[in-house]
Amino acid sequence: MRNHYGGLYKSVIGDIGIMIYKDKIINIELFNEETQHSLHSIEMYKLLEENHISKQAIKALTLYLSGSIPLNMKSNSMFLLSIPLYMQGTSFQKDVWNTLMYIPHGETRSYKDIANILGKPNAMRAVGNACKKNPILFFIPCHRVVSHNGKIGGYRAGLDTKKHLLTLEAQTKHRF
Repeated sequence: MRNHYGGLYKSVIGDIGIMIYKDKIINIELFNEETQHSLHSIEMYKLLEENHISKQAIKALTLYLSGSIPLNMKSNSMFLLSIPLYMQGTSFQKDVWNTLMYIPHGETRSYKDIANILGKPNAMRAVGNACKKNPILFFIPCHRVVSHNGKIGGYRAGLDTKKHLLTLEAQTKHRF
C-alpha cells in the first residue's frame, strides 16, 4: 500500500486502526466487542508502517483517552491539535464533519443543532447519516452529537464507547 501509513494500536477502549495517506489521516477505526469488522479490516492495519503523523495521532489519542488532553481540532480551546485530516465524502458530509470539530470537549450538540448551523433545519437525518459515515473517529467528534431530547443515539463504534467518551469528557471538562 504505497503512500499509506499507520497501524493498529492498543487502547483502553479497544484496538484503534489509523490509516494515513500522503501525510493526512484518512481513516480511524475502533475494533472492540461492540464493533463489527472483518478480520481482513484488522489485518489491513497491521500491514501499515508507522510515520510521524500516525505516531502523533496515537500519542494524542492515548492522552485523550487517559483524560489528559481534549481532542479539539477547531474549537476555541487552547488545546488545538494540528494533525492533518483528509475527509473523503460528499460536500454535505464534509460540511457536517467540519461543523462537528467546533463542538468543544465536554459538550454535546443535537442533530437538529447541527442541521440549523448548516442552514438546513430539516436535514437532521442527513446529519445523522453523515455522522454514521464519519471516517475519522475521535478527531471528528461525532460522539458529541446526540438526539434533540438528549438521548445518546447511535455511534459507529458502539453505544458503550460513545457513553464512555461522553463520560470521560464530562469528567475532564473542568480541567480545560
